Amino acid sequence: MSYVDYLKTELPEGNGLTPFVYKRASFSHEQEYRLVVQTEKSEVTAPPEFMRLPVDNELLVQSVFVSPDAPDWAAQVVERAVRTYLPGVPVQHSDLLQDPIQ
Repeated sequence: MSYVDYLKTELPEGNGLTPFVYKRASFSHEQEYRLVVQTEKSEVTAPPEFMRLPVDNELLVQSVFVSPDAPDWAAQVVERAVRTYLPGVPVQHSDLLQDPIQ
């Protein structure tokens, strides 16, 4: 993952992976990893074996943030899904739009 300032960085054109490997510099604290797998549509019958390994999602996911722009119904859907699949993970509403100086 490359964290960049979109105003100062010219992203490569014509590469379908570009949206998956660049992210705003303001998110660099996340130190995110992404796995991108490309296969021919006709070949896909099941995920590759390495993608079927058991994973402790509650160990990987510390919290889930809901966009400050998300409508109430979307936030409720996210909260229900997290409670169902990751019951120990807190859901927080992002404060990205709040004035940092108060």
